[in-house]
Amino acid sequence: MDSSSENRPRPDEAAGGEAKQAVPETQQAGAVRAGRGWLGCTLLGSAAIVLAALGGWAAWQRWGPVPELPEIELCILRLEWSKAERAARRYLSRHPDEPEAIMLLARVWAGQGNYIQCAQLLQQRIVPESRHGPEALLRAAQAWLAANYRRRAEGAALKCIELEPATLDALRAQQACRRLLCTIYALELRREELRRVAWQMHEHALPAERHEPLGMMLRAEWEIVEPGRSIPAFEDALKADPNDWLSRRALGLYQLEDGLTQQARANLYRCLQAAPENLLMWHAWLECLHRTGDIFGLQNAVERLPDSAAAKGIFWFYRAMAAERDGKLQYALEWVERARQLEPANGEYWHRLGMLLMRTGKRVEGKKWLERSHKYQEARTKLNDAFSEYKSVWWLQPEGRPATAYRVAHAYEQLGWHRFAIAWYKVALVEDPAHELSIAGLERVQRLLAAAAGQ
Repeated sequence: MDSSSENRPRPDEAAGGEAKQAVPETQQAGAVRAGRGWLGCTLLGSAAIVLAALGGWAAWQRWGPVPELPEIELCILRLEWSKAERAARRYLSRHPDEPEAIMLLARVWAGQGNYIQCAQLLQQRIVPESRHGPEALLRAAQAWLAANYRRRAEGAALKCIELEPATLDALRAQQACRRLLCTIYALELRREELRRVAWQMHEHALPAERHEPLGMMLRAEWEIVEPGRSIPAFEDALKADPNDWLSRRALGLYQLEDGLTQQARANLYRCLQAAPENLLMWHAWLECLHRTGDIFGLQNAVERLPDSAAAKGIFWFYRAMAAERDGKLQYALEWVERARQLEPANGEYWHRLGMLLMRTGKRVEGKKWLERSHKYQEARTKLNDAFSEYKSVWWLQPEGRPATAYRVAHAYEQLGWHRFAIAWYKVALVEDPAHELSIAGLERVQRLLAAAAGQ
């Protein structure tokens, strides 16, 4: 037998080797299947744990204890905004219509600077006529103003003061809304609206607080916010709402005050184009033309005034100025007289009337009106001095309040602004019921008004 046959494996040995190799392959496949099964069980177990956790969280959210409102309030006081928001949202998930919780969430968003979200929440979720309605509208107005949406702030505040107050808190919210409106109107140079709302504020104020709305009207008569502060404020408002024409009007007037003539003309003319029937826009545009010396523009503009302008003395005054510049003195005289009749207490018209009478040969009558104008200017100077005293004395020297209020009232009396005079005399008497000069002044003005009413 050759050597090759000796080395060749026997059939039984070859079969045994194949069997030995087959065993590890079977074991390996089983191990893989076992591993896959373990992984699947692990994933299923993890998924079950996650689902159980989610179910537990959902159950806790639905049936678990919720934070109390004072706890949320405490978080707000500590400025813990995120914690307060989570607590308020959780409370609302269980009590979605609870107004106090809605108010708290709105406060959180205001504290975080989310003013628009805050205002929308308050106006969408709280009924204005409800017990919380006035305060919700007040906070919404404050939030809109903080977000530079001045018209939405004005709308919310106006809606608040139109409500029928049912509680003392509602009365306070309405008074705060009147104060906010006065602030808006003063900055936007809307003096008629300011006076209307300030007198409402005066009527609803406690006697010791009635000087505040009177002081607002006095301040608006003599002070204008620095253009350096007001111009950026209105530019921000126009970024938020480019169609806020009242803010654009105010921006143009402050630019005019700051000597930015071209920008002022552009903005004020855009306002007039957008609201051609609005007398506020016409007044601002005519004032711009007058102050920039655009005589031809002024003459053209007064010819296009809407019919409603005939009821306002200021527009007859602009007509008179345009006619005078054009040499039409009789028309100017007639129109400034009409302005004076519509606004008899406006001494600005008296000087122009006196000058026109002098120029048309009516010197005696003209001199009379010029003398009245001079006295009017003296009274305005006294009022300005009294206003300066009011600013420096009222808060720092309470003992000087009666005398200060008397001087303001007496200056108004000399101007012929009797309603203001009576109100300020009463302010003096609140501070000192025995103030003799104020008692005499109040009686004097009341007698004058009674005599005028009896004629």
